[in-house]
Amino acid sequence: MTGEASKAGMTAAQFKAYACTKLPPFLDCSKLIIDMRKASTFADIDADMPDLSFNSSGAINNSWQYDTGGAGSIMILRVMYVWNVQLGPLNLDFSNAGSGKRLLIGTMVFKSEPYTV
Repeated sequence: MTGEASKAGMTAAQFKAYACTKLPPFLDCSKLIIDMRKASTFADIDADMPDLSFNSSGAINNSWQYDTGGAGSIMILRVMYVWNVQLGPLNLDFSNAGSGKRLLIGTMVFKSEPYTV
């Protein structure tokens, strides 16, 4: 919100690496997905679960955005994690991202402060 990633010129890989330092040790950084985009207005923001596409080996292969916006930009940041799940009682299947996987999503919508570069 203060433009730190934008001012530092952070790439998507650098931003993800930084986010991974905040994960608890039992989570795997390779399962973390970052999607950051700019919106024209708050009404343009789509905070729904993304439609997932999968490759032939069952891995999610969506193309995600990494746009740090600029001063005063309306932003949506989704941090997603692919969690392996087991069948629940009575064979309940809690997966929503392919066989035995659940996509956990944290969404933040904000307007960047009027920072200077």
